[in-house]
Amino acid sequence: MIREKLKELLEVTEFVYFDTSLDWHTHYTCEFYRFFNYNDTYEKTGSIFAFLSMLGNWYTKSSFAFKADTGKSFEDCFHKIEDYLQAFLAHSNSIQNEFPIMYRSISYLLDQLDSEEKFETRFPHVDQTLFQNMRDELSIPLYGKGFNIDKIFKEVHFSLLKEE
Repeated sequence: MIREKLKELLEVTEFVYFDTSLDWHTHYTCEFYRFFNYNDTYEKTGSIFAFLSMLGNWYTKSSFAFKADTGKSFEDCFHKIEDYLQAFLAHSNSIQNEFPIMYRSISYLLDQLDSEEKFETRFPHVDQTLFQNMRDELSIPLYGKGFNIDKIFKEVHFSLLKEE
């Protein structure tokens, strides 16, 4: 199932970039963060790309994979920002080495989204030290802040071609 969802995600995003209005809460119900350090190249690459897409959708305001916890189960979202940030930070060195463009793009988007509204305000239920750890990690000089969608797709496709 994860491969099907990742293939679909890559195709949709490649066509319209991050302005996709994806339904992250019912259609893409896979805990992608669990695959950030996976041995399978396709699932690892696709899962990191899924996180980048979630942030890209949020940044373009086309859809929101992460919503604040309301304490009401019918309003809670499937994807939890804290799970993705913990996994991203735990595997940041390997992600940065293997996928430098996606790493920089994710870091850039996290920085931009946090600048719009501090994550502590947006997600008050999450341990605030996680957000500080994220900022400390992002304080590493980022060469060429921002993201270039064409370079992202080249990196993703190159990684997937190595597997074939």
